[in-house]
Amino acid sequence: MVDTKYGVTRLLECQDCFLRFRHPADTEKFNFSFYQQRYVQPDTITTELPSEEKLKIWLESNFKNSPKNARSHIDILRALSGNLTHVHVLDYGASWGYTALQFKHEGMKVSCYEISEVRADFGRKLGINYYAAIDEIDCIHDVFYSSHVIEHLPSPEILFNVASRSLKKGGLLILFCPNGSADHQKANKANYHQGWGLVHPLYLTGQYFAKKLKDRPYFITSSPFSLDKIGNWDKKSQLITDLSGHELLVISIW
Repeated sequence: MVDTKYGVTRLLECQDCFLRFRHPADTEKFNFSFYQQRYVQPDTITTELPSEEKLKIWLESNFKNSPKNARSHIDILRALSGNLTHVHVLDYGASWGYTALQFKHEGMKVSCYEISEVRADFGRKLGINYYAAIDEIDCIHDVFYSSHVIEHLPSPEILFNVASRSLKKGGLLILFCPNGSADHQKANKANYHQGWGLVHPLYLTGQYFAKKLKDRPYFITSSPFSLDKIGNWDKKSQLITDLSGHELLVISIW
């Protein structure tokens, strides 16, 4: 046991794979139903649409100065891939499509998958291609990108199975998630305690990813992210840097 909430909810760590997870756990059936109707976030942007006026400003400025500005993630993609033109990326858990649209404006070919049918339908109205089902996804993508999705899943294997079926040989897996590593817990106990719970049943650790990706090159780090270190990674080695930040970044070669 790593942490507790409300007296009955516990954060446990598997002593074999080092995954940290909430107990009681969710089923896939509950997870699908929850994200169709019950998932609500208080930030007014994750689960709610902006006003028409605000959306117009965001679209006209390509989300500059908005809370959905994906520039830092685009910079990481560019540090890894150089010229992004014609790079085919799968945005897994794309929500409303804001990030996918910005990828598209960088010249990337973008496809998306989103469990929420309402959010996927909105993203299609922005001109983004959404797969209707997992079994439609083909092995044609250069990049599998996922930002703050894996922590919502009943099992991380759901994400890795999609990555395996979608990535070309030598493709890049890039994912961001809350940092469940022990170094983060030591550095900021209050922030760490907030990072898991009802909507975050999984709390992924650097140690978990290192074991999961033990047969692949990987780069695992936490925020703040260094573009120089990311760009200088040789894509052949297994490298873990500081894991005390609140957000985890995992990059792997498929």
